[in-house]
Amino acid sequence: MVIFSFSASKKSKKILFLAFSALIFFGVLVICLLLFGSRDFTANCGEREYSTAARSNDDLIKFAGQFHIKVTNQPTYVEKVTVPLKFNDIYKHYNDIQKEMGLDLEKYKGRQCIKYTFDVQNETDDSPVEMNLLVLDERVIAADLSEKYYNGSMRSLVKK
Repeated sequence: MVIFSFSASKKSKKILFLAFSALIFFGVLVICLLLFGSRDFTANCGEREYSTAARSNDDLIKFAGQFHIKVTNQPTYVEKVTVPLKFNDIYKHYNDIQKEMGLDLEKYKGRQCIKYTFDVQNETDDSPVEMNLLVLDERVIAADLSEKYYNGSMRSLVKK
């Protein structure tokens, strides 16, 4: 039987401990970046892929442009909204609109997000139209085009 032993001074032990701790820290950091750092900011509707990134106002305007929608430079309204835990018939219909775009609100039930409303400038209908975007964690999770008058229709951006 062979036995090895290692002896080091207090200074050497501290250096080894710090080096080992740094190695563990950077290892955990790399694993976290691999698992959580590469968020996918794309969605698919049919064979078409588009970006859902919403880190800035410019990203929101670019999001609209992917569907050939021209909006005002600034939102006309911004508010916090919560996706309900249980969908009523209206929210079920709204989520069906999202599914047409490759989005799904089911996984965001109970989460608070920010709703941005923009006036649409290139709509040809007689009634004015606005675009609503729900944003959570720098990503568009829902979008629609709505007529501005009370009880106006609502539709998906892909049906424009």
